[in-house]
Amino acid sequence: MCSALFAEGAFMKETEDRRIQRTRRSLKEAIVKLMEKKSFEKITVKEICEEALTSRITFYNYYSDKYALLDEVIEDLNKELEERFRQLQKNNTDDDPVLGYQNLADCFLSIRYAYDAIFSNVSMESNTILVPAYYRFMIDRTADLVRAYADRLRPAYPPEQISTFLVGGMYSYVIYARKHGVSFEDMRRQVHGMMVDLIGSNMYTAVGTGRDKDE
Repeated sequence: MCSALFAEGAFMKETEDRRIQRTRRSLKEAIVKLMEKKSFEKITVKEICEEALTSRITFYNYYSDKYALLDEVIEDLNKELEERFRQLQKNNTDDDPVLGYQNLADCFLSIRYAYDAIFSNVSMESNTILVPAYYRFMIDRTADLVRAYADRLRPAYPPEQISTFLVGGMYSYVIYARKHGVSFEDMRRQVHGMMVDLIGSNMYTAVGTGRDKDE
């Protein structure tokens, strides 16, 4: 009898947990969809609830305000980036630093491309949260990568300077490529080639990386 009650209690908790997860997911999907149409600053909690087909009472059961909801969206985005990079690096069995840089660039491009509608609708100046948060995260991760391969590539500048340069360049290049109708695969190939050229330049003092631009 006791085991049956425990089993029933566990089932009810699991069902409740799934319901909470679905509600949170619906709210996060709603705010992302709304940000494809307008900047975050102009979105109201009422609009989020209407898009998610839920009530304001339900919203405030989980989030104190729309900023708390966006914080969770950003956290999920960062986790997705980390997981994508981890999966790509599994195939980097030789721990090739150039491939490591290219893998991180792929993460940057895939997320930027997946959320193109949002990034095309806002800018660093008009959106004070999502874009800078994504940009800051990529700069920090790239700086970590510069440090991780510093003994082998010997960067000629501090990690933060190199990461800001690389991420800023990729960010601007994506805007250029999208404006000129460059496909994702062509964009990816070109960025890989530029990574090889940069790592083989005076920005890094190591030579002989031996990577093909078109890889």
